[in-house]
Amino acid sequence: MPNPPAASDKTEFVVHAVVFVAAAIVIALLSSGAYNDDDLDHFFMAASAFRHPEFFVDYWGRAGFTALYSLPAQLGWNGARFFTVVLTLITGVVTWRTAVRLGAGHPAAWGALALWQPMVLLLSFSVLTEPLAALLVAVILNRHAADRPLEVALAAGLLPTVRVELGIVTLLVAGWVVLHHPKRWRLLLLLPIPFLVWAAIGGAVHHDPLWLLNEIRTKGRPLETAGPMHYFRNLIVVTGSIGLLGLARGFWNLATGGAPRVRFAGLVWLGGFTVLTLLTWDALKFGSSVGFLRHLIVLAPAGALVMGAGFERALASNDRLRDRWTATTLILGVVVLVALGLSHRLVSDMFVVPGRDWRRFLALLPAAGLLLACLALRRYPRWAMAGLALFAAIGSLVVTRPIALSLEQEVVRRSVASLRSRGALARPLYVSHPWFYHFAHRDRWDRKTTGYTTRAELAAAPAGAIAVWENHYGWRLFGDTTLPELATDRRWTQIDEWTDPGTRFRIVAFERTE
Repeated sequence: MPNPPAASDKTEFVVHAVVFVAAAIVIALLSSGAYNDDDLDHFFMAASAFRHPEFFVDYWGRAGFTALYSLPAQLGWNGARFFTVVLTLITGVVTWRTAVRLGAGHPAAWGALALWQPMVLLLSFSVLTEPLAALLVAVILNRHAADRPLEVALAAGLLPTVRVELGIVTLLVAGWVVLHHPKRWRLLLLLPIPFLVWAAIGGAVHHDPLWLLNEIRTKGRPLETAGPMHYFRNLIVVTGSIGLLGLARGFWNLATGGAPRVRFAGLVWLGGFTVLTLLTWDALKFGSSVGFLRHLIVLAPAGALVMGAGFERALASNDRLRDRWTATTLILGVVVLVALGLSHRLVSDMFVVPGRDWRRFLALLPAAGLLLACLALRRYPRWAMAGLALFAAIGSLVVTRPIALSLEQEVVRRSVASLRSRGALARPLYVSHPWFYHFAHRDRWDRKTTGYTTRAELAAAPAGAIAVWENHYGWRLFGDTTLPELATDRRWTQIDEWTDPGTRFRIVAFERTE
């Protein structure tokens, strides 16, 4: 049994947790937008799942996610978002308890590092699948540290029902069971059960026993991929500069035979990162990932354990001159790398643009300075790890801002307000953009009152119906009708138009007159 955490350690972690939750709630309330449009569709599916049970097994919605969020989503948009805050907090708590079980010198800092990664904070109030997957990863690592193979197997079996690509973690768990608990090989039979249940129920719904396999194999990319180097270059955006420094030191330990207590966490992180990177590689022609950075937060708990062990090892490198020089060289190398190569600007999650963002470099300096001072003085004060966690918190809070409406979403909001003012929202609507449903407070899946802008549905529209065409979802994703088709159709008359020249986004509303 691990030693119980000291009262001061508990207090320190509680302070981090309280500040984190307060920051997440405040940022959520100040955010008029969402991280991705996917937030909305996950929410809409979960909120409608009891009326449309097929959503419980929907491939894109992910069965495990929809099942868990179906109840909190009944409380509305904020109810679902604040439920994610709770899940993210639990992820931090579980990681802290794992650090205690692993014998960490300062487990509160390890737990804090799971929370204070910038993208973890940014997605802590999202309605996306990644925070739930991160919690399951945290549970797997915690139960692994406790050497509870049954509980590890149960959590690992659920993981692919939330993020399919994390089946790699399930395979790592299978390998661990075979190598360390060969007499309990029957646990391997538990691992695929949740996935097979999902496939079987979905097969009955879709009248195709191989539907789930076909979805995985044939799902194409909706956007152009950012390329296989995208995650390497932008990892610092996810972890923060202090987290990146901890990862560098932690994986150096693992590569040189150190830190055996976090070896499994390191394998989980590397396995997940490798699979996610390969899925963005166009040459493989497999999967539908385009390289959203949000995917990497599923690795946050594993990364936090590697970071914590890395920092503690660096601070303990005071006895041997070679160890001190190695730690110093690694720290300075990361500082230079961030300054010269990783202070680039990024927009819309994945697009590198001209210019420099020096906040990551500036956030790294105090942490690097603290580590170098400890190495130079050959002293490891207890507050050093607490200081690193504090710097990580400050760095995360500095770079995380409320999510405003994008220019496109603002145009959608204006169109909804305009159509509402003329009473058009009371008529049958044909709309494809998810934000229109959000602003209009309409049921995304009530096809009797709201259809998509498809040729088939528009052809059957009654007189007086309103078609809201736009050049994002209106013809490419959920619709198949082009603007010239509607503009030249004598049954439809244009009644209004809203545009944003900066994004070339355009909404055109038509009324069915015949």
